[in-house]
Amino acid sequence: VGDATIPPFWFNGEDWRLRRLLHAGRGAWWVGHILKSGALLGDKATKSNVSGLLEKAKLIHIATHGGRGSGFLALAGSSGGSGDSPIDGSEVLLLPSEVEQMNLRAALVVLSSCDSGRGTVRADGIIGMGRAFLLAGAQSVLTTLWRIPDESAGMFMQFFYQYLVDGLGTTHALQKASLSVRCFRKYSQCTHWGGFQL
Repeated sequence: VGDATIPPFWFNGEDWRLRRLLHAGRGAWWVGHILKSGALLGDKATKSNVSGLLEKAKLIHIATHGGRGSGFLALAGSSGGSGDSPIDGSEVLLLPSEVEQMNLRAALVVLSSCDSGRGTVRADGIIGMGRAFLLAGAQSVLTTLWRIPDESAGMFMQFFYQYLVDGLGTTHALQKASLSVRCFRKYSQCTHWGGFQL
């Protein structure tokens, strides 16, 4: 899933208007290509389409906007998101509580979205999107610790998946992808490669 066409929406009493993530779309297309699978992009990346496929997937890659404190993943609206009037957030937001109710069989979930590894700190850990996917049955989840730049995240994911296809385990692929992105002067700062955690 990448670059969902997200319409304006209301959530927690606020009007949200999120920009397009073009590199996330290109990255998701590339991931689908290298893994010989299709990608849900733009207005096809609706909450109902994505939710309907999550329980069947062996590998899940979602590159979209995430909510830092709220722990959501923003997806396309069923109407395509062309209007200017905000819709109810429940139509476009996949929440941790909804993910926890699923029965997943994915070996790996990649949440290439801002702050996907963050959430509310409680005595029993961090309550957020990463934990929700683990509770739903995913074997491992790759998340982010901060707002990741769209362009460098797309490049990071290309390296990460190429290393997986080459036969490396997820931990080693993560390490090598970080080192590969870091080699580019433009992306040498840790903002571009250091926020990914498995």
